[in-house]
Amino acid sequence: VLFNVKDFLEDIMEEMRVQLKPGQDIECKFSGNTEFLTDKRMLKNISLNLVSNAIKFSPEGKIIHMECVSESD
Repeated sequence: VLFNVKDFLEDIMEEMRVQLKPGQDIECKFSGNTEFLTDKRMLKNISLNLVSNAIKFSPEGKIIHMECVSESD
């Protein structure tokens, strides 16, 4: 399915904010083509797992950084 991956990742970040520890925040940087062709459900599961682990294993008061680079090849 072709979809806008930047909007997709922003939705995931918003969904995960409820799990943040006190003082934590999530920053998501994106560059490249916003149109992406992949299994959206699988990408969501992977992204949620990565962000969940980052929240769990990062101390309070830290910023969690996520960077996505979409390249044509």
